[in-house]
Amino acid sequence: MSPPSTRARLTSAALAIGLLTAPSASAHLVNSGVGPFYDGIAHLFLTVEDLVLVIALGLLGALAGKPAARGLVLALPPAWLAGALAGRQITLTLALDFVPAIGILAIGLLVAIDPRLPAPAPALLAMVLGLLHGFLNGRAMAGTATPFPAALGIVAAVATVCLLVAALGVSLQQPSQRIALRVLGSWAAAIGLLSLAWQVRPPA
Repeated sequence: MSPPSTRARLTSAALAIGLLTAPSASAHLVNSGVGPFYDGIAHLFLTVEDLVLVIALGLLGALAGKPAARGLVLALPPAWLAGALAGRQITLTLALDFVPAIGILAIGLLVAIDPRLPAPAPALLAMVLGLLHGFLNGRAMAGTATPFPAALGIVAAVATVCLLVAALGVSLQQPSQRIALRVLGSWAAAIGLLSLAWQVRPPA
């Protein structure tokens, strides 16, 4: 059987991101019924803001080249885990619901523009956003009895998705392929903008 064509792979990626326009399931940790580790895995795939951000970060690293992609993939999971553990322990009264939307919008725009960032920049951005999103995940785990396995599940899913997206993006470096990746970034930015508009909408 011949490997799938570039067009087929890009179409699959586009369809995957298109499905992310569905509303987020819940701000709380998902109860999968099979244990906290799997609850964490399910949480990523049912939380639109987190999943879109991880995909956009993978695309950003891929467009910046192999060293940048490698650094980003290594930096994001531990930052996410540190943020989740901190969010479980630290109580803040600040409203942070708009933070994920701004992060998605910013990373999506960077992917769409493709400004040729220096190699360390994607990893630094991944660390900052990983800490923020992990912190919000930690707050969502406040009512769980076993937060650490759940955090590990989230981080395992984050690492897997980011690695797969970055690896695919690194393999697609022809000019037309880079344009396709940038289009996916623009879609992520659009999702971030819609999410931000939803957060700041006037009360009904």
